[in-house]
Amino acid sequence: MGDTVPFDSSLTVLAALSAIILAAYLRKTSKVAVKSVLKVIIGIGGFWQLYNWIAHLIAVSLVNVQRLETGSFTYSFHFYSLMLMGIVFAGMSALVLYYFLQMTKDRNRAMPKVKLLCAAVIVLSLPIAPTKPVGLLRAFPL
Repeated sequence: MGDTVPFDSSLTVLAALSAIILAAYLRKTSKVAVKSVLKVIIGIGGFWQLYNWIAHLIAVSLVNVQRLETGSFTYSFHFYSLMLMGIVFAGMSALVLYYFLQMTKDRNRAMPKVKLLCAAVIVLSLPIAPTKPVGLLRAFPL
C-alpha cells in the first residue's frame, strides 16, 4: 500500500498523547499510587497496540474493498484469518487497557487478569514470528 512510515509515526504520536491524557486522568482519580511515568509507559504500550490493530483492520478492509471494486475479491480463509486476528488482538488490547484502569482502583483483583491477557497475546502472536518477525512488536502490550 505504499510508504507507511508517516502513518505508523502518527499512530505512535496518537498513542503517546492518549497515554498522557490517561495518566493525567488517573492522577486525579486513582486510588492506588502508581507513578505517572509508569502510567504513561503502560498507556503508550496499550494504546499503541490497540491503534495498530485497529489500523490493521482498516487496512485489510480497504485492500479488500478495492479488490471488490475491481472484481478480484474472493472470500478466503486468508481474509477471514486477517480480520479475525485483528478483531481478537484489538479486543485483547482494549481489555488490557480496561484492566489497567481497574488495577489503579483495586490492584489485587485486576493484576492477574492483566498478566493472563498479556501472556495470551504473546502466545497467540508466536505463530506470526516466523513469517513476520516485526509482528512480534505488537505482541507485547505492556
